[in-house]
Amino acid sequence: MTFMPPMFEPPRRRWRRMDPIVRLVIANWALGMGLGALMSGALIAFDFMGLRTLLQRADAALVGASAFVALFAFTFGGVAAAAAAMRAGQDDDDEPRGGHRAPALIYATAPRGAR
Repeated sequence: MTFMPPMFEPPRRRWRRMDPIVRLVIANWALGMGLGALMSGALIAFDFMGLRTLLQRADAALVGASAFVALFAFTFGGVAAAAAAMRAGQDDDDEPRGGHRAPALIYATAPRGAR
């Protein structure tokens, strides 16, 4: 088998060779970007608080709409990627952590007249 530089490999093979945590963060970032673009499109489509009419009356409506969608997408993508990165390092083992099983001290109470 001959060695191929990474840029000449098929994209699927490059994706699988990548570190799993990096793949997780990139996939969540892309998913968050899509969700942010969808959410901002819905806000414009449903004319939330007069946003669509404001964009229609503006001189640079295309610039305003694209900035709105891009900022929403980047924000949602960043939040999703950060959440994936913070969640990636958690331990899920529920094994006991050692120590001695010392008996618990239990205080018994007696009625006052019994002393």
